[in-house]
Amino acid sequence: MTHYYYAACTLGLEQVLYDELRALGLAEQDVRVRRGGCDFRGDAATGYRACLWLRSAVRVQHELGRDRVRDRDQLYRLASEIDWSRCITPLQTLAVDASVRDSFANDT
Repeated sequence: MTHYYYAACTLGLEQVLYDELRALGLAEQDVRVRRGGCDFRGDAATGYRACLWLRSAVRVQHELGRDRVRDRDQLYRLASEIDWSRCITPLQTLAVDASVRDSFANDT
């Protein structure tokens, strides 16, 4: 099963991160350089290898949902469509920590 991930890094280290992901065995078409990190795709083992071996990434995030949103209402709708029961139970809590860069939303 293919999963989508985002690895964040310090600005300016995107190419280093890209090279590290390629060294993990990811194909060129499976990695995309973005400002402040790289998108990549692979199976769960790929995600685990990234968490274990990437040195330039400050974190590796597993994407639970993906869509283009243009305002807060669309973002809220996308978040409400995610099957959160795959990650947490009704007895657990969810904390949201956000940082915004180059976005329509200028507050977190």
